[in-house]
Amino acid sequence: MKHKVLIGVLSLSAFLSCSKSDKKNSTCGGKDVICTMDFRTITLSVLNVDSTPKQLDSFYSAFSGSDNIILDSKDISAEQLQMMQRYGSYPVISDAQRDKLSSGKNTAVYFVGYQDGIKVMEHSLVVTHDCCHIQLKSENKPVVF
Repeated sequence: MKHKVLIGVLSLSAFLSCSKSDKKNSTCGGKDVICTMDFRTITLSVLNVDSTPKQLDSFYSAFSGSDNIILDSKDISAEQLQMMQRYGSYPVISDAQRDKLSSGKNTAVYFVGYQDGIKVMEHSLVVTHDCCHIQLKSENKPVVF
């Protein structure tokens, strides 16, 4: 009798832990997919010729062939910019902009950096996404100048 009660309680708890309100994280090509909860950002390392971090005053990234800005340093805090300058690592695109990309299609994104109000660099990367997260498709070596 005790075993039947135990099995009944375990079955009931397993049944109650499932809910019709549980939802998938994303829809991809008409199919429901479950995505991980991590948030991905593709960054670009920018270095001086002596391998020290390059301190850009401002930057932005955009889709190649358009003026559609993806990320802009004007939208970040001074503290965040100082951290990026300290390490020479700047964001190009993140999962927050995933919906601007076509799923499974490679998209060229360019990053533009400024020092003292003068454009000092432009670098292109190819990205895509898999319905859940952005993915880098091109090689991402540090930019040195």
